[in-house]
Amino acid sequence: MPYLAVVELNASPAEVAALTFLTHLPSLLIALHAGALADRHPKRPLMVGGDLVCLIVLLTLPLAAAVDRLTFAQLMAVAFVQATAGVIHDAAAIAYLPTLLDRSLLQQGNSRIGGLFSLSATAGSSLGAALVSALGAARAVLADVLSYAVAPGARRGSASPSRRRRLGPDVPGCARRSRKACGTCSRRRPCAPSPSPTPPRASPWPC
Repeated sequence: MPYLAVVELNASPAEVAALTFLTHLPSLLIALHAGALADRHPKRPLMVGGDLVCLIVLLTLPLAAAVDRLTFAQLMAVAFVQATAGVIHDAAAIAYLPTLLDRSLLQQGNSRIGGLFSLSATAGSSLGAALVSALGAARAVLADVLSYAVAPGARRGSASPSRRRRLGPDVPGCARRSRKACGTCSRRRPCAPSPSPTPPRASPWPC
């Protein structure tokens, strides 16, 4: 984004600094709210919605540059909206991982995700520089748009989180336990009912 401002709009150092500041501002303003939002609402729709918002706002940049209508104000607005959607997406992704992995695998999963982020940041900078050299700054944004277009479809293949069903204490017999753990449950033999509680013995002494 700052490179696009310098190449296409001849932005000054102060403008580049302001643009960079806007990309980090949503992390300061809405990070806590994004975490609460991801905790109270379904994670996958938040992630898909964040990708689609980034796709739409980034697509406006090459389109505006193609008709020579790109402005620095539009670039700042796109940077802020994309960063905001990215904060919400990342908060939902962090909360979504424990629903996919067992608790014993969370540390390994988090370490692998951290390694992939580091790899993508390193490789993405080199690939972005190559695309800018080959296509130009504005057209190179289309590669980022394409990645956001592919992400929702790739996320559909992920395993759906397991839903834990809690049965109340008034459910009798083996219904409180899973069918796998219950030895008396089968298709031919119904589940044995719980024995009725033993009534209290009456006291032989009068009150």
